[in-house]
Amino acid sequence: MKMILLALLATLTIFTTANAENITLSFSCEGPNLHYINQFDLQGTLTIDDEVLANLDQTGIDIKELNFKALVRRSGFNATDEVLALEDMNGTLKKFDDRNFTLKPFYSLQLVSKKEVEPRIYASLNIDYPGLLSSKLRVGELREYKAKCVLVQN
Repeated sequence: MKMILLALLATLTIFTTANAENITLSFSCEGPNLHYINQFDLQGTLTIDDEVLANLDQTGIDIKELNFKALVRRSGFNATDEVLALEDMNGTLKKFDDRNFTLKPFYSLQLVSKKEVEPRIYASLNIDYPGLLSSKLRVGELREYKAKCVLVQN
């Protein structure tokens, strides 16, 4: 009886440890290098519980307090890069993999800065979306920057 109890306890410990694994999604966004488009470059990571990621769908999960730094470039031949801090961003992460909706699965990360930050920053990052320039950053009502975001293999 003790052997069965010890074996059961060991199995529960292994199961709990296996369930506690996190998966890191690394992504990179890159502007198209076209002088007539406001564009941005960004690299980021999200760490998510593997069970949550496995069940992720179009309803999404809440993401809180993400911090990134983006390199933004205004349109024009003599444009210079500026660093845009995306701090304390909140939003949702969704996964679209319905074959009736898309040919290739992709993640959609929708973020907004907190209300106290002016100007407010909105980010719509479609990661691994098949279209070009599918991701954008909007700074207040002033300017919108575009890029293509892809998953980076670890």
